[in-house]
Amino acid sequence: MKTKYILHGGLASEPNKQNDLFFKEILKGTDRKLTILLVLFSKEPDRVKHNMEEDIFMFNKNKSDKALLFELAREESFIKQIKKSDIIYFHGGQTTRLINTLTKFPDFKEHIKGKIIAAESAGVYALSKSFYSNITNISLNGTGVIPINAVCHYSSGDEKGLDTENTGLQSVLLPEYEHKVIFF
Repeated sequence: MKTKYILHGGLASEPNKQNDLFFKEILKGTDRKLTILLVLFSKEPDRVKHNMEEDIFMFNKNKSDKALLFELAREESFIKQIKKSDIIYFHGGQTTRLINTLTKFPDFKEHIKGKIIAAESAGVYALSKSFYSNITNISLNGTGVIPINAVCHYSSGDEKGLDTENTGLQSVLLPEYEHKVIFF
């Protein structure tokens, strides 16, 4: 079974029509009752509660008749939480913070197979093979869960910053508020 990835270019918490489409896409074709794991490992501890509330608001705004149960990811039970979740949502934030946490779980990729994985900005970067940050103007490696080169907060010309050693990979260029669905 392939894994569905819904990748977002950034600022997914801002209420607008494009972001509504992103959250509706995450929930499209799913069961009526769902468990959503909110992964905020990329955030400073004092921002987690606020960002979690933003995510819950956006999911509830776009849920239609679905019954959603939300759980905040915790390092000490992360793999167990993944196993019982239908959707795993990676909030944006500090990419290196998220990558450092995910690398503590070498079998992470195996546990998300067949799940719906949604990721915004730093989440996209952390899951990708490589990415170019137009904020820091550097190309770096992610965890390689998704074999892509990624640019979030994309503006024309940013693709020139992608790592040329990974040219065989699909490049995913994501402007803010926009998303793309891929399967692997």
